[in-house]
Amino acid sequence: MSLLKLAWINFKGSIRSWLMMIVSLSFSLMVMINIFNIIFSDMLSTTSEYTQKMVNSVMLAVIVILAIFLIFYIAYAITVFFRKQKKELGMYVFMGFSMQKIAALCLIEILMIGLTSLIIGLVGGLLFCKLFGMLIETLSGVPISSSFMISSEAMVYGCLMFWLIYLFFSFVKFIGICRSSVIDLLNANRTSERKAFRPIWMVFRAIFGIGFMGYGCYLAIRPSNNLFEQLVPVVLLICFGIYLLFSGCIPLVLSMLQKNKHFLYQEQRNLWINSLIFRMTQNYMTYTVTAILLISSLTALATGLALQQRKQKMDHAAALYPIQILSQSAVNQDFVDSLIHSVNPDAKITTIPMKMIPTEYGGTELVLSLNGFERLLEISDNENPLKDQPLDDTHYLDLEHLYLMSFRTEESAEKITIADHSLDYMGKSDVPVLGSLALASGAVIVSDSVFDSMPEDSLRMSMEIVQNIDQTQANQIAQELAAYDPSLSIMLAQDKAGEINFVSITYAISYFVFLVFVISACSILAIRIVADASEERGRIIILHKLGIDKSTLSKAAMKEVAIPYVLTFVLTTICSIFVIWCLNSTMNANLFHIQLIGLGAILAILAVFCVGSIMSYQKNSGLLKIYKNM
Repeated sequence: MSLLKLAWINFKGSIRSWLMMIVSLSFSLMVMINIFNIIFSDMLSTTSEYTQKMVNSVMLAVIVILAIFLIFYIAYAITVFFRKQKKELGMYVFMGFSMQKIAALCLIEILMIGLTSLIIGLVGGLLFCKLFGMLIETLSGVPISSSFMISSEAMVYGCLMFWLIYLFFSFVKFIGICRSSVIDLLNANRTSERKAFRPIWMVFRAIFGIGFMGYGCYLAIRPSNNLFEQLVPVVLLICFGIYLLFSGCIPLVLSMLQKNKHFLYQEQRNLWINSLIFRMTQNYMTYTVTAILLISSLTALATGLALQQRKQKMDHAAALYPIQILSQSAVNQDFVDSLIHSVNPDAKITTIPMKMIPTEYGGTELVLSLNGFERLLEISDNENPLKDQPLDDTHYLDLEHLYLMSFRTEESAEKITIADHSLDYMGKSDVPVLGSLALASGAVIVSDSVFDSMPEDSLRMSMEIVQNIDQTQANQIAQELAAYDPSLSIMLAQDKAGEINFVSITYAISYFVFLVFVISACSILAIRIVADASEERGRIIILHKLGIDKSTLSKAAMKEVAIPYVLTFVLTTICSIFVIWCLNSTMNANLFHIQLIGLGAILAILAVFCVGSIMSYQKNSGLLKIYKNM
């Protein structure tokens, strides 16, 4: 029998064991092909050139993230495959196979799995490219060209990236098998990912794991002048803390429960807790990777939704007034007003006086009186943030400009001096009363008396807001005013329309990145459980011969399989609290409802994979055979 035929027989016999791996790899490839298609096709031909450039930049960043993820995921999956096969290939030595032939047999089989994933992913990308475009348009609100077709470049680049990564790690493991000895194969059943820890080392790992993860979460939520500088240590501390929790704290807690006789002998826990402790100490890296992927998936989803929420607020501010005119007080105000009324006699003009003060960083900042601020609140139909705490002559309100994301999470509580008045920080607000100006600048709100006492040589400004006109009239007014005085700053609502549409595309893509990470994380757990199930066959048969009925064995198996899913989800939930807290600060938004939605989706997907893992475990461990014989 040829190696190819033997590999094909092995592949057909074990395809159910690797089905989740195939589904995960195929889905990842399908998403990657469709993301490449956004770049190479004419999907966004109906949008502006600026939007297309920004979307392409964001999509390239997403592709890099997916590529890094695929590198780690494929490396792990292939490692698990070869480790499982290594335990079953000792018999080929007695059949006269050389190490090179054994390695080639494994290589052909793993390439069959990769090729199956490649074909399914490619076909899925071809079939669902239109659906993908429709989903992007529905989720983002950005118009998509209905005539776009999937790009050949997208298929080539997506498949090439996937296949090169897959081939690289396949041949690395192939070389490893070639260099292995016969003793390695024969003793493979007695090897594990690591040896059991001594209790004292588990205690140290538990203490440091809680400490590292706690400190990382504290840094994430602590107010900071530049959170970006803390991102790397935050990520490293949380990841290393999760690693120590799974490798030390959780096995330690389970060991303590095992020694509690009252707990151990209740509900037949002695049938599964020993095996669970062994699996925890053996597969700690698997659970660590799974938890980190689930946290990353929730972070991707929350970030995308927060960006969309923030964009909607910025779009609302930009479209608040058809036209705004910012000028120095020297401008002939009567002429400007008469010009506007000549275009539309019913136009409503509101003039808001402003002043400018220098900042300590060398720039300038707008100053608004309380009266002017209240007038802006009235015409913009916004709620007054000062209704519960009136502004006096000793405080100021920081009116923030609208931004997508800020890495400064520490509130500026510093004093400022205006016209010999020392003003204390009262708080901040991002109510979009400044319209389009809010996208470029913020302002300081002071009491009327402080504003009036500012020196005459202060740089005086005025902002005229024109309402009750359509966009065509606004354009006409802007052209005539620009011809009259080129120094006027004229802001049109339509100039900002679609300026940050790339954010909407990013938000829509975050759904698919979320699904890729969650499905891959669940498949990693499932692959590990299926690989371990065959090792449990002998133990389960012995327990059955000792008189343990099938119902008790089935319940014990369900608990042994489900607990890693439960622990991973619990740890993800705990970390997500701090992740969302951090995003709330950087996005200035309330995202806790998004956290609940994301956790609900993760729980649903975990439940599906958990049920599938239990069924696979029962089949591979011999439980189903016991049922048939009874």
